[in-house]
Amino acid sequence: ENGERCFLASSGVAAISMVLLSLLSQGDHMVSTDNVYGPVRSMDSTVLQRMGITTSYVSGHDYEAIEAAITPATKILYAESPGSLLIEMLDFRALAEIAKKHGLIFVVDNTWGSGLIYTPLDLGADVSIIAGTKYVGGHSDLMLGAVVVKGEELIKRIDKNQYALGYSISADDAWLAIRGVRTMPIRMQQHADSALKVCDFLASLEATQAIYHPAYQGDPHHALWQRDCKGSNGLLSVEFKGSREQTRAFVDALEIFYIGYSWGGFESLVQWVRPEGLGNHSYTSEGIREGQHQLIRLHIGLEDVDDLIADLQQAYERAFGG
Repeated sequence: ENGERCFLASSGVAAISMVLLSLLSQGDHMVSTDNVYGPVRSMDSTVLQRMGITTSYVSGHDYEAIEAAITPATKILYAESPGSLLIEMLDFRALAEIAKKHGLIFVVDNTWGSGLIYTPLDLGADVSIIAGTKYVGGHSDLMLGAVVVKGEELIKRIDKNQYALGYSISADDAWLAIRGVRTMPIRMQQHADSALKVCDFLASLEATQAIYHPAYQGDPHHALWQRDCKGSNGLLSVEFKGSREQTRAFVDALEIFYIGYSWGGFESLVQWVRPEGLGNHSYTSEGIREGQHQLIRLHIGLEDVDDLIADLQQAYERAFGG
């Protein structure tokens, strides 16, 4: 990450809470991009608001709206890129300029990049948060969060608060993370190569409306990915034209893919994303908002990619027809 200090926590959500509880106080305000990981909103409504801290959610591409949301009480600009549902790539360079202009701390969720294929601190971020549960661990047997920081003042603030709040991990978890890091470059490349082949397959299906994967040439933010990233991974989403019933039938028919949220391990996962969960995301298409389209998120694991495509093919035929 090219940071100066790393603090560890027992999960990605714990890493997020460590940062926000260290850097925000009663009466403070945070501006957040609206594509952030769902538990950020849960922490806002459950903890931060109770502490007298407010948050405004704005499209990460609408720079005028972001600046308009900033008040004298704003302390943090918080962003995630790519977002974890619609895999929406943001321009961290542009967001960093806004944060610097207004004297804000720029905090980012870099779980997608995991410190290997994307380095936000090099793009102007002050704090980078990683859910090491995912690609750092890589085997779905570890819960871990990491907070990577640069700047002496920020390091001191987070250091004091993480100690006071009792954030820590076990020696076994640290060992598992070290094990995972040793193979992460090889694993990540395999995930990425297979994901692009799956994107090509999905693009051939009649029901496919859109593919969300920045490394895929058809993604609207592919050029941004080319400029800022050093690689890719196995996470993608596909928007299907069809009903909830068809999409659920597709998920249920898959035999190799497991239903699950916590991507980044060796196995392939599928999640039907409920439209209600996308209502706050400005990047959500009208087709999804109106219920005419459905979103499926896939994590392409380390299984043979031809087997994965065959599994997707048979599930598609059963749910949508040939």
